[in-house]
Amino acid sequence: TLVAVQSLDGCITRGAEPGVGFASEADQAWFRENLRQFDANNMGRRTYEPVRSQVLKAIETGSKRVRIVMTRRPADWHDDRRPDLLEFDSRPPSDIVSDLAARGRREIILLGGSTINRLFLEAGLVDRVWLTLEPEIFGTGRRLVDGPVDGRFHFDEMESLGVSTVLLKYSRLSSPG
Repeated sequence: TLVAVQSLDGCITRGAEPGVGFASEADQAWFRENLRQFDANNMGRRTYEPVRSQVLKAIETGSKRVRIVMTRRPADWHDDRRPDLLEFDSRPPSDIVSDLAARGRREIILLGGSTINRLFLEAGLVDRVWLTLEPEIFGTGRRLVDGPVDGRFHFDEMESLGVSTVLLKYSRLSSPG
């Protein structure tokens, strides 16, 4: 499940600022509550860096979810590595998902960023997309994906998270059309 928060104009970052500091408290509360249903998560290095201390703290306090950080240089993160809890990987998405499945991890949350989202979408590994729309327009910033992707999804539901914040849920169409 690809989960992201974005502005009305499709940006998952405010300009060049890393992270999702623009996410409302309503979205953050929804995210914390719903994160529990996943037994693994996957993100890119640029997504990991701003939340590094939070991830390490969660692991120290007993979180059992395995976190995979995709990076071209896994060895650079050797000191952060915690086997079966926090791992750094340069393999293609299909290999990572196969490895997680072999370890009994079935519910994977994809936390991007835009390159990682594109790689998983290109590989056909995204079954659901859950997008929180925040009532802001940035004009610049990273997009949900960083290049062309051909993916079709079906609208499932909309949920109001706050006065002006909505969550849109989509599922992948099994065949074109």
